[in-house]
Amino acid sequence: MLSTITFVFATSMIMVVHSQQWTGTFTADSTCNRTACCCLSGEIVITHPSTNILAFTSGLSGQCGGFTTFSGTASYPSGYVGYVTISGQNLTLTLSNNSNTIAAVNPTSSACNGNANRNAAIKHFDNNIAIVALLFIGLTKIVFNA
Repeated sequence: MLSTITFVFATSMIMVVHSQQWTGTFTADSTCNRTACCCLSGEIVITHPSTNILAFTSGLSGQCGGFTTFSGTASYPSGYVGYVTISGQNLTLTLSNNSNTIAAVNPTSSACNGNANRNAAIKHFDNNIAIVALLFIGLTKIVFNA
C-alpha cells in the first residue's frame, strides 16, 4: 500500500513540474524606455546551438549607438535565471515558470527593464500522454490490490 501511495504522489509531482524551455521565438513588449535605453525590440529568437550555450538574435531600438540588431550568446542557465550583455548593458533574464515569458532586468536602470512573450505556447503533449499512462497504471494497481 505504501508503494502505491508513493507511486501516486510521484506521478502527481511529475504532472506539476515542467522543465524550463529557453529556446523559441519571443516578442518584446514596449516597457523598456527607448528614449533612455537600448532595448530589445520585435522578434527575439533563442536557440541552443551547443551544450552550454544559448544564442540570441533580436532587433534593437532606442539608444543603441546606431545598432539595430543584436546577435550574441550566453551561458545556458541551470534554472530560470540567465545573464546576457547587450550593447554594454548587463541584463538578468528570468524565465517564467511556464516558460512563456522572459523578464529582462537591468540592475543599473529600471527604465531599461523589459519583457518578452513566447509567440507560441509550449507543447507538452508527449510528456502528458506518458504521465496519464503512468497514472492509469498506478490507479489500476490500487483498484486490483484493494
